[in-house]
Amino acid sequence: MKKSFLIVSLLFSTFIFSQKPSDTIANFKLINKHVIWQKIYQVPGVSKDSLQKFLHFTSGQFNTGCQEPMQLTNASISYNLRLEIKEGKYRVTLSDLVIHGNQNIFGNITFDYFFTKKRGKIFRKGEVIKKSLFCLNKELQEKFKMQTTTSDW
Repeated sequence: MKKSFLIVSLLFSTFIFSQKPSDTIANFKLINKHVIWQKIYQVPGVSKDSLQKFLHFTSGQFNTGCQEPMQLTNASISYNLRLEIKEGKYRVTLSDLVIHGNQNIFGNITFDYFFTKKRGKIFRKGEVIKKSLFCLNKELQEKFKMQTTTSDW
């Protein structure tokens, strides 16, 4: 009887603690109650100096092609950019993300306000929120991917 109770307790506690917290969706993360986007790009065989020469990303904003929700249609996203470089890889971190667009009847909307609840402790639930973040993630991954050429020209 004690063994079966112990086994059931272990299985139940494993199930409870194995639940993935809703603090990460795609490459969007909640850090100190703020939404950031962070991605590490691997570029094997490329030196740190070469990466520094070729990585020229602009801080500022980009126009989104996402169609859901209404606030992202024809919108632009502004951000602060942090770029960290090591041998063979680089990490892009975007913070202070804000949605700007003509659909926003309330003006500019921060990601913290729009995509989180419980004062920034967790991401909002729902398919529209997930679709939006995955769409934005795809656009950001392409935007910050190092463009390589196979030609000397």
